[in-house]
Amino acid sequence: MDNTNALMVFCEGAHDVAFLYQILKHGLGAKRVKGEDRGGLKFSEYPSPLNNFFKTKMENHAAKDLSQDMAKKFFLPDLILEKNGWFIFIFNSGGKTKYENIKLFIKEFSILHNVAGTFAGDAKSIITDVKYLFFYDADEKNIGDVGVWMHDKFSTIEDIEWQLEPWSFSDGNRYAIQSNKAIYIWGGEDEKGTLEDIIYPIYSNCKADLIKLSEEFVDSAFCWDVEGKEPQRVSKIKANKLKALICIAGQGERPGRPLSAIINDNVLGDKDIMTEEPVFKSLVGFLSTFVGFDD
Repeated sequence: MDNTNALMVFCEGAHDVAFLYQILKHGLGAKRVKGEDRGGLKFSEYPSPLNNFFKTKMENHAAKDLSQDMAKKFFLPDLILEKNGWFIFIFNSGGKTKYENIKLFIKEFSILHNVAGTFAGDAKSIITDVKYLFFYDADEKNIGDVGVWMHDKFSTIEDIEWQLEPWSFSDGNRYAIQSNKAIYIWGGEDEKGTLEDIIYPIYSNCKADLIKLSEEFVDSAFCWDVEGKEPQRVSKIKANKLKALICIAGQGERPGRPLSAIINDNVLGDKDIMTEEPVFKSLVGFLSTFVGFDD
């Protein structure tokens, strides 16, 4: 039985998942994992212990008398990619405040990972090395403040001492690495803001005329007044404006589609321009260093 590695990536939302797909695909050459029937990967095709982990959780939930909305509460990866012996599982947590799902996953997975070789079943490979990566928006806070918040939430997971050391950010860096864990903060040049502050300049360089027209429409059609508003509200309004103008710019290629689809399909990006953008190259370098894809 082969050994493999796993990178567990936890994002706030679908936009993060879509943008990371572009980073991993164009910047690192990662490939989406297909199942034996070329469709989605079946649970039985996951490396141990995930081959039994998700299947058992689904079976346990199915045995209960659940309401219809429980179908949305299974914490499954939105995207699975592979690169040089690493499975990359990307999860959409549904927002910064939805960290309990992540903690439950880490706890349950850690228990099973310790016995992955013993109860591998029909798995073709076993996960040996595991790394955890978190992406969060800075919003109105400083990068260091987000690190403090995350340390507070993840220092312990029930009785497991999981993240005891505080995150340490160097000047000018929006990420911190600690052993097999890392955190990356989305934001603008002032170290505040959201993912949109990163992707908007990239798309502006790729589709300058289209983005300019979209911005003119958004400014004339809607009100984005932030005068006198609290920092949290200001951050949200600015992010919403960027989401609106990117989404509008993408409608010519993807009419009626949401922002996540526009990012995922890369309708506003140009591979040659994107991969030379400093923020894009920085992200690729960070991922390569943390994971060690080329080791």
